[in-house]
Amino acid sequence: MGLNALGGSNWKQWRAPAISAILERSALDVFFLQEVDAVQWEEDIMKSSSSSASSTPTNKDSDGLHYLGNKQKINCLSEIYESIHFTHPIREARDGVAILVKTSRFDVLESAMVPFKSKLPSTTEQNEHAREEKYNVD
Repeated sequence: MGLNALGGSNWKQWRAPAISAILERSALDVFFLQEVDAVQWEEDIMKSSSSSASSTPTNKDSDGLHYLGNKQKINCLSEIYESIHFTHPIREARDGVAILVKTSRFDVLESAMVPFKSKLPSTTEQNEHAREEKYNVD
Protein backbone atom coordinates (compact mmCIF):
# COMPACT_ATOMS: atom_id res chain seq x y z
CA MET A 1 0.00 0.00 0.00
CA GLY A 2 1.32 3.45 -0.88
CA LEU A 3 1.74 5.93 1.92
CA ASN A 4 1.83 9.70 1.92
CA ALA A 5 4.37 11.79 3.85
CA LEU A 6 2.27 11.50 7.03
CA GLY A 7 2.09 7.71 6.83
CA GLY A 8 -1.53 7.59 5.64
CA SER A 9 -2.80 5.95 2.47
CA ASN A 10 -2.20 7.87 -0.75
CA TRP A 11 -4.94 5.94 -2.56
CA LYS A 12 -7.50 8.73 -2.96
CA GLN A 13 -4.95 11.52 -3.35
CA TRP A 14 -2.60 9.98 -5.95
CA ARG A 15 -3.07 6.36 -6.93
CA ALA A 16 -6.80 6.27 -7.75
CA PRO A 17 -6.63 9.44 -9.90
CA ALA A 18 -3.49 8.14 -11.65
CA ILE A 19 -5.13 4.79 -12.44
CA SER A 20 -8.25 6.57 -13.73
CA ALA A 21 -6.12 8.82 -15.93
CA ILE A 22 -4.19 5.89 -17.41
CA LEU A 23 -7.39 3.96 -18.17
CA GLU A 24 -9.10 6.99 -19.70
CA ARG A 25 -6.17 8.07 -21.84
CA SER A 26 -5.31 4.63 -23.18
CA ALA A 27 -8.93 4.05 -24.30
CA LEU A 28 -8.44 0.32 -24.84
CA ASP A 29 -11.40 -1.92 -25.62
CA VAL A 30 -10.65 -4.38 -22.80
CA PHE A 31 -8.59 -4.12 -19.61
CA PHE A 32 -7.51 -7.01 -17.37
CA LEU A 33 -6.38 -5.89 -13.92
CA GLN A 34 -5.26 -7.77 -10.82
CA GLU A 35 -5.02 -7.04 -7.08
CA VAL A 36 -8.13 -4.87 -7.29
CA ASP A 37 -10.17 -4.07 -4.17
CA ALA A 38 -13.87 -4.25 -5.07
CA VAL A 39 -15.04 -1.27 -3.00
CA GLN A 40 -12.16 1.02 -3.98
CA TRP A 41 -12.61 -0.03 -7.59
CA GLU A 42 -16.27 0.88 -7.78
CA GLU A 43 -16.15 4.05 -5.69
CA ASP A 44 -12.78 5.55 -6.60
CA ILE A 45 -12.20 4.36 -10.17
CA MET A 46 -15.45 3.47 -11.96
CA LYS A 47 -17.62 6.24 -10.47
CA SER A 48 -15.08 9.03 -10.82
CA SER A 49 -12.97 10.51 -13.56
CA SER A 50 -9.36 11.60 -13.43
CA SER A 51 -10.65 15.02 -14.48
CA SER A 52 -12.19 15.42 -11.04
CA ALA A 53 -8.85 15.04 -9.27
CA SER A 54 -6.88 18.24 -8.87
CA SER A 55 -3.59 16.32 -8.57
CA THR A 56 -3.90 14.80 -12.05
CA PRO A 57 -3.45 16.71 -15.31
CA THR A 58 -6.76 16.92 -17.16
CA ASN A 59 -7.99 17.18 -20.71
CA LYS A 60 -11.08 19.21 -19.90
CA ASP A 61 -12.72 21.19 -22.64
CA SER A 62 -14.61 24.45 -22.19
CA ASP A 63 -17.69 22.58 -20.92
CA GLY A 64 -15.67 21.16 -18.01
CA LEU A 65 -16.06 17.53 -19.06
CA HIS A 66 -13.15 15.19 -19.65
CA TYR A 67 -12.73 13.86 -23.18
CA LEU A 68 -11.64 10.32 -23.87
CA GLY A 69 -9.34 9.79 -26.86
CA ASN A 70 -11.86 10.28 -29.67
CA LYS A 71 -13.50 13.32 -28.00
CA GLN A 72 -16.21 11.21 -26.35
CA LYS A 73 -17.46 13.17 -23.32
CA ILE A 74 -17.28 11.22 -20.08
CA ASN A 75 -17.83 12.01 -16.44
CA CYS A 76 -16.73 8.56 -15.23
CA LEU A 77 -15.39 5.28 -16.58
CA SER A 78 -18.67 3.47 -15.91
CA GLU A 79 -20.19 5.48 -18.77
CA ILE A 80 -18.05 3.65 -21.33
CA TYR A 81 -16.95 0.40 -19.65
CA GLU A 82 -18.76 -2.46 -18.03
CA SER A 83 -16.79 -3.59 -15.01
CA ILE A 84 -16.67 -7.21 -13.86
CA HIS A 85 -14.92 -7.91 -10.56
CA PHE A 86 -14.18 -11.19 -8.80
CA THR A 87 -12.75 -11.27 -5.28
CA HIS A 88 -10.09 -13.89 -4.62
CA PRO A 89 -11.66 -16.44 -2.26
CA ILE A 90 -8.70 -16.99 0.07
CA ARG A 91 -6.45 -13.92 -0.15
CA GLU A 92 -6.24 -12.09 3.14
CA ALA A 93 -6.26 -8.75 1.29
CA ARG A 94 -9.76 -9.55 -0.07
CA ASP A 95 -8.82 -8.18 -3.46
CA GLY A 96 -9.26 -9.82 -6.82
CA VAL A 97 -9.34 -9.22 -10.55
CA ALA A 98 -11.28 -6.73 -12.62
CA ILE A 99 -12.15 -6.81 -16.29
CA LEU A 100 -13.32 -3.69 -18.09
CA VAL A 101 -15.12 -4.07 -21.40
CA LYS A 102 -15.90 -1.11 -23.64
CA THR A 103 -19.66 -1.24 -24.13
CA SER A 104 -19.51 0.45 -27.54
CA ARG A 105 -17.45 -2.48 -28.85
CA PHE A 106 -18.65 -5.53 -26.90
CA ASP A 107 -21.70 -6.86 -25.13
CA VAL A 108 -21.04 -8.88 -21.99
CA LEU A 109 -23.57 -11.68 -22.18
CA GLU A 110 -22.41 -13.64 -19.16
CA SER A 111 -19.63 -13.72 -16.61
CA ALA A 112 -18.52 -16.43 -14.22
CA MET A 113 -15.63 -17.00 -11.86
CA VAL A 114 -13.36 -19.78 -13.07
CA PRO A 115 -11.48 -21.60 -10.28
CA PHE A 116 -7.83 -22.32 -10.84
CA LYS A 117 -5.06 -23.94 -8.87
CA SER A 118 -2.60 -21.55 -7.39
CA LYS A 119 0.21 -21.69 -4.91
CA LEU A 120 -0.94 -21.90 -1.33
CA PRO A 121 0.37 -19.33 1.10
CA SER A 122 3.89 -20.34 2.01
CA THR A 123 4.41 -21.70 5.51
CA THR A 124 7.16 -23.85 6.98
CA GLU A 125 4.74 -26.73 7.53
CA GLN A 126 3.42 -26.64 3.96
CA ASN A 127 6.93 -26.41 2.54
CA GLU A 128 8.06 -29.38 4.63
CA HIS A 129 5.02 -31.41 3.55
CA ALA A 130 5.69 -30.59 -0.13
CA ARG A 131 9.36 -31.58 0.25
CA GLU A 132 8.37 -34.88 1.86
CA GLU A 133 5.93 -35.66 -0.97
CA LYS A 134 8.42 -34.73 -3.67
CA TYR A 135 11.33 -36.72 -2.26
CA ASN A 136 9.37 -39.37 -0.33
CA VAL A 137 11.14 -38.38 2.87
CA ASP A 138 9.80 -40.05 6.03
